[in-house]
Amino acid sequence: MGNITASVFQFDVIRGNISENRSIVMEALEQCPSGLVVLPEMWSCGFDYKNLKAHALVSEEILKDLSDMARRRSLVIVGSLPVFERGNIYNVAHVMDADGRLAGIYRKTHLFTAGGEGKGFAAGSSADVFETMAGPVGVMICYDLRFPELARTLMDKGARILAVPAQWPAARRTHWQTLARARAIENQLFVVAANRCGEDGELSYPGCSLIVSPTDQVLVDMGEGPGLATAELDFSLMDDYRKAIPCLKERRPEVYTP
Repeated sequence: MGNITASVFQFDVIRGNISENRSIVMEALEQCPSGLVVLPEMWSCGFDYKNLKAHALVSEEILKDLSDMARRRSLVIVGSLPVFERGNIYNVAHVMDADGRLAGIYRKTHLFTAGGEGKGFAAGSSADVFETMAGPVGVMICYDLRFPELARTLMDKGARILAVPAQWPAARRTHWQTLARARAIENQLFVVAANRCGEDGELSYPGCSLIVSPTDQVLVDMGEGPGLATAELDFSLMDDYRKAIPCLKERRPEVYTP
């Protein structure tokens, strides 16, 4: 598998304003080089709990736009939107492949109950890896980063990239940076993590979107402002590093069982 270009886009998500957020994201996607691009969590509307169902009903229309954009710009697009299904609202990451096909969806598994997510969303219950033109992609959403078991499961299922849409607050900025790097190091894969920036009520968001290599090279750290950043992902580096330090092969699961 050859190298690919990966991009992260961060911006100040305006709570409840789908029209403005959609316009900002579509304009950014027009500027993306071909390859993978990761958008923030709940980028269409933010955590507008009062109107969440109404926002969820617009997501299907947004996905049509993403499909057209992916096909036209040869992009693999990952970002999360609210989705209403079976009487519940889920925080769903859609993996749109570069041919406009929906490669798969991931429903956020770990809800940040300290922030009230359990009151607005139902939790997903599966971890899947999606075959895309950028390679096998596993997805984690924001709070999921705190659960190494999920990242390890995705690696075991063949993920070579972990895509992470997020709305991670500035108060725990160092946790965001450390956990993203840890997931890359311990699983010897690439982490492409897009976090929002700006303000929403009393919460401040730092951006600091990251692209991290399997060897803990921070290829991108965007800092606080809105924008788009890219890096080349060299998969031969991943393969060579896994051979040089074969910790994934030297695990002993029989010892870890409670």
